[in-house]
Amino acid sequence: MVVWRSMISIGFTGTREGFTGPQVKSFKDLLADLVSLHPAADFHHGDCEGADAEAHDIVRALCPAWIIHIHPGPEGDRHRAGRAGDKLYAPKGHFARNRDIVNASSLVIGVSKTPHRLELGGTWYTLDFAKKSKVQTKVIWPAGDVADLS
Repeated sequence: MVVWRSMISIGFTGTREGFTGPQVKSFKDLLADLVSLHPAADFHHGDCEGADAEAHDIVRALCPAWIIHIHPGPEGDRHRAGRAGDKLYAPKGHFARNRDIVNASSLVIGVSKTPHRLELGGTWYTLDFAKKSKVQTKVIWPAGDVADLS
């Protein structure tokens, strides 16, 4: 008997400061669980320096069959990481780009730079938009704890 697993589309958002060590471990653990259920998947990120670039590299290494979608910020964005994805979208303003990532995703994973929710910033804008859009949403806190925000 063949068991078919549905394809998943994962959005990612994170701090320009990058992952903490515990966040890397938790992210890799999440990916291991996801890739076991979804050998083929789409992974969307905004190609910003820090966590986006690190997540991109981790996904490339651990999930080689996944298709990486790059949603860059506006032209001339000095924080662009310049990663090469499988699909590249037209540059957009940060908030529009973040909404596109959420709208393309069935799961959004965020890496927070603080151990609490922030009122400002692209990471929390994206996580809040995902939750409001009823997309499954997870945050990885600096100590590595994973919380479901859905």
